[in-house]
Amino acid sequence: MRNLSPGFRSVLESRRRRPAYRLYAWDPGTTTISAVSSAPDSNHSSIPEPLDLTPYASDLDWSDKKLSFTIVDPGGLFHPDTGANQGYLRDGAILRLVEGDETLEEDDWLTTFTGQVHGQVGWRKSRRTGQVTARVTVFGRGENQAYKRRKITTREYTAGTDLGVALHDVAETFMGLTHAEILIPQVLGRVFMHKTNQLSQVSPWEGVEALLQVVCCLPLFNGEGRLTCLDKNLQRPPMKVLEDYAQFFELEVPERSQDGVNKVKVTFLDSQMERVDGPYQCLGTAQVTTGFFSLGEELDAWWSEDHKQRADGTSLKVVKSVNSGVLPVGEESYEEVDEFHGRITVTIHVWVPILATAMLAEYLAAAFIPDDVVVGIGTGFTIPVGRVVQAQAMIGILLIMMSIGSAHYRVYGTP
Repeated sequence: MRNLSPGFRSVLESRRRRPAYRLYAWDPGTTTISAVSSAPDSNHSSIPEPLDLTPYASDLDWSDKKLSFTIVDPGGLFHPDTGANQGYLRDGAILRLVEGDETLEEDDWLTTFTGQVHGQVGWRKSRRTGQVTARVTVFGRGENQAYKRRKITTREYTAGTDLGVALHDVAETFMGLTHAEILIPQVLGRVFMHKTNQLSQVSPWEGVEALLQVVCCLPLFNGEGRLTCLDKNLQRPPMKVLEDYAQFFELEVPERSQDGVNKVKVTFLDSQMERVDGPYQCLGTAQVTTGFFSLGEELDAWWSEDHKQRADGTSLKVVKSVNSGVLPVGEESYEEVDEFHGRITVTIHVWVPILATAMLAEYLAAAFIPDDVVVGIGTGFTIPVGRVVQAQAMIGILLIMMSIGSAHYRVYGTP
């Protein structure tokens, strides 16, 4: 429900109207949509003076999501490359629609839309007259894809924190809104019940919607570009009571061939936890490759991707052991760290890297052992003593390398 001035309300009730509008634009290089939305009015001293597009605009069509209009530019002022006013319709340009009546001062008019241009405006130029015509589409603040597609994770909130605190954190931290741009109160009258609470892997808009659902409200940006909410409570009092039907000349009810189906899905987690055991099953898996080059590995196995699934009675099943090679090179153990995850520890025997180092040193030292030469009458032969020792060292090194373990584990339990 918009707040109308007494003068505006009297004009509406008089039935003698002369509707009018103004379409203002700001160059994004001189100000931001945050500054424009925070300003008390379109001509406030805290923001640059806007450019009035009203003489160039026609065929306006707008909703809370977008504003469309046709702009006719005979002088090429808004040409994206050479126009003097090219910045007022470029990517990120800020536009505002103000509606009122010619019999009223503009201070009593109502701001009905504030948004931004996304991308490059398409143009059509006449070859004969040189006139440029374009259909401009301006998107509302709620259509910002950074609000709806980017995933966020908020800080943690303790039990007793009002939901409005989390809502303001999301709006200010992840949506970039200032305190003046948020009309939703910071105290909603509902608090978190769990010990630790957090919004995780949701878009900023989904987070705001989820918090307002608790108080039966729906978020939206008003005509001034500020974040507010709509009360959906069916028990709320009527916004306006019509005393008579003098203002109505015709009533039309649209046809509806099918009955509406109401569906309510309630998803929640009770603050008073109750234990419900599921079937015994595989909760997590882990894989590791280790050997002489590592003294051990620690693998954490969580029961769910969001690390929130609880389980009890967990145990380790070794699908493939680290000792499945030629030599047993280590030990495997498992411990249940908490009800959310367990830890698999693989320890490599200390003799494995020591033996590998000793064999390498022996291989190097054997290279300096001279060969024995036996000389006979007219002939002779060489005994390669060093190469024999090197071969023995190489066999030890190869055995250790062949014992590199590639292990696979599964953890079973009752979720």
